[in-house]
Amino acid sequence: MTSLFDGIQPQIEQYILMICSIFDVDVDICDSNLIRIAGTGKNNRRIGKKLTSGRLSKKVMGKKSTSWPKIL
Repeated sequence: MTSLFDGIQPQIEQYILMICSIFDVDVDICDSNLIRIAGTGKNNRRIGKKLTSGRLSKKVMGKKSTSWPKIL
C-alpha cells in the first residue's frame, strides 16, 4: 500500500475504531483512488485494496464538497 496516508495509518485506525464504538457503525477510509486505507468490521481485511462497490464514494469524492449527494 503506497499512499500519502501510509505514515499516519495507525492513527487513522485509532480514530475510526473510536467512531465505530461510539456510533456503532462500520467505517472505511479511502484515498482519492478509492484504495482502502483503514476499515472496521469485515472491511478490516480489505485494507490496501480498491473499493469494489464505491459508486456513492466516487460521487462524494468527485464533488469536492462537504455536502452529501441525494440518494434516491
